[in-house]
Amino acid sequence: MELTNQQLSNDVLKSIFDAAFVTNELTENILILRDDINFFIDWNNKQNRLTAATMFPIKNSASKEQCFEFCQRVNTDFSFIRAYIQAEEDGVLWINFVQDLPVFDEQSINAKTIVLFTRQFQKLVIRCWKKAWGRVMQNG
Repeated sequence: MELTNQQLSNDVLKSIFDAAFVTNELTENILILRDDINFFIDWNNKQNRLTAATMFPIKNSASKEQCFEFCQRVNTDFSFIRAYIQAEEDGVLWINFVQDLPVFDEQSINAKTIVLFTRQFQKLVIRCWKKAWGRVMQNG
C-alpha cells in the first residue's frame, strides 16, 4: 500500500502496525509500539516526517557526565539516530533516542517501508546501547 504524506496520520500508522501484527496503542495522538522496550511513532504533518523514538531511565548506574559521554558517542558513531538527555526527574535521567524519516511532497511511502524503518530503528537503538554504553561504563 503506497501512501502520500497527505494520507499519512497516526491513525493510518496504527492500522499499518495492526496489519503487521505489532502490538500497539494510540494515546494522545502518539502511537506506542509495545515490546520489551516501548517505542513511540509519530507522524508530523507540518514537517512531513515520521519520527521513531524511545527512552531509557538511568537511575543510579551512571553519572550525568557518563550519560553525556554516551550521547556524544551515539551521535558521533551512529549518524542515523540522535541521542540526548531529557531533563532529570526525581533523580532519574532519561536518555532519548530519535530517528526521522522524511516523506517529501512528491514522494509516496510504502506501508512495508514504515514497518521496516521502525524495526531497523529498534535494532539500531539496542545495538548502540550495547556498544556505546559498554564503552562508557568501562571508561568510568
